[in-house]
Amino acid sequence: MFYKKSVWLKAKMNDFELSVITDPIPVGLFSITEGIKALLRTIRKVGRSFFNPVPAYLLSDYRGHPAVTRSIVQGLEKLNVPFNYNPKVINDLSQTVVVLSGISALRQMIKFKQQGYIRRLLIGPNIMDGSGSNRDVFASPEVDRYITHAPVCPFVSRLIPTLALRCVPWAAGVDLRFWYPETIRTRDLVLIYNKQNTGTTVSLEPYRTVLMRRGYKVSILEYGSYTVEDYRSVLQRSKFMVGFTRNETQGIAFAEAWACDVPTFIWSNSEPTMFGVAYGGSNAPYLTDATGASFSDVDDFTKLLSRWDRDGFNFKPRQWCRENMSDEICARALLTIAQSI
Repeated sequence: MFYKKSVWLKAKMNDFELSVITDPIPVGLFSITEGIKALLRTIRKVGRSFFNPVPAYLLSDYRGHPAVTRSIVQGLEKLNVPFNYNPKVINDLSQTVVVLSGISALRQMIKFKQQGYIRRLLIGPNIMDGSGSNRDVFASPEVDRYITHAPVCPFVSRLIPTLALRCVPWAAGVDLRFWYPETIRTRDLVLIYNKQNTGTTVSLEPYRTVLMRRGYKVSILEYGSYTVEDYRSVLQRSKFMVGFTRNETQGIAFAEAWACDVPTFIWSNSEPTMFGVAYGGSNAPYLTDATGASFSDVDDFTKLLSRWDRDGFNFKPRQWCRENMSDEICARALLTIAQSI
């Protein structure tokens, strides 16, 4: 039975403008399961840090996709917007809810909306996987908006036609106070950032060879092998970054480079996929003339380098990031989507 407007706001009124959800509220059976999951996460975190040190982002306190959740939470804080993150009781649930990840959490919020506890329900952008087993849940009439990292709503509509009029592109932001250029450091590197963790890989060696023959000092960073501090440090020493990734829903690592005022040359994958399906999009959907350029092969890359050596670009990556992809701007964009319902 679906909710009726007459039973809206069944919960007590509160001052929260938005509730950000990645886990179910621990009520009913969830009070047991969520307690067990929290304990297991704590044990896993301690085990990872003690036996097999891992990058800090894997130990983040933010659930779901840590960078996305962090951006929303800190963006709302910077805007002084009253909100809460994973409230523990129903009465603290806002009339407007965004479920960032977790099918169990989404099913619970759908039920709460049917019962009149929620007025607006947004989901995404890290909630869909390639299995297809939960697409009926995403298509529920209680879902008001499905948000995606990149402008791929036509593709989402192919997968779930009923979302065609409810799909909205939205990008997570970056923390400009953490990601910043260090002016006292000498920029003496070219960073090659490699995130080819799926599919056939492109050899980095020809590109490193081209760079070294032109006198550049090259540093290679493999995805998942660094802390955020490591990444920031090498960015602050880099003239520009060369990125290799087969599929990228947004490219937050690229935005972090832009925030450090580092332009990016991105290898353009001609066949990016999402959930194993070619969608005709870009593996760097937010790359612009202000933040960098793309290349298809070594010859194309060599031409970009020649233009760079002639000062033929007018990149302003940090300015673009400040105007388009800060935590505050992206949090405000999310609120605008919610308020449009």
